[in-house]
Amino acid sequence: MNLMAQSHKVQLAEASYAENGYVELPSDNSLQEDLTELREMLQNAMVLEHATIPPYLTMLYTLSEDTDWRITETIRSVVVEEMLHFTLAANLLNAIGGTPNVASAGFMPDYPATLPYGIDAIEIHLYGFSRNAVFQAMVIEHPKDIRPAVVASEQPEKMTIGEFYAWIEARLRAAVEKHGELAIFC
Repeated sequence: MNLMAQSHKVQLAEASYAENGYVELPSDNSLQEDLTELREMLQNAMVLEHATIPPYLTMLYTLSEDTDWRITETIRSVVVEEMLHFTLAANLLNAIGGTPNVASAGFMPDYPATLPYGIDAIEIHLYGFSRNAVFQAMVIEHPKDIRPAVVASEQPEKMTIGEFYAWIEARLRAAVEKHGELAIFC
């Protein structure tokens, strides 16, 4: 993509995010290319969500019996939330004609592990409940501003987790706009 086209794409992304709360990206792909890329992105979203569940479970299962119940419930609620995100990504993958694959090589990470595409440059460890575990959870869960220009770059290795999801949303919206809902959703 030439510099002027990239500049226009960034301007569109920034303007749409400021006006509508989502990043707008154009699609020059065929229907099959859009579906293939969306399915890959959603499969990687499942890998990402799945990679965060074992660290939280490790924290939860290493709490002592006398730990304040509010700590236990907070960690448990985060585990449930990550499982929900995983399920939502799988359901969306199903909705666009994909098949979630949890048995593929590399689906289960070897810890310490990075997220798909190196998103957010996070290396995830399996820490028992400790300062390291809490700090790691804060890094994973810390909300960060969406940078529309980064989403428009379509380079996930430069994105945060939130930007990765904004990119999926932008690509899905672009595919629906170009090909229609009936072509995208089965």
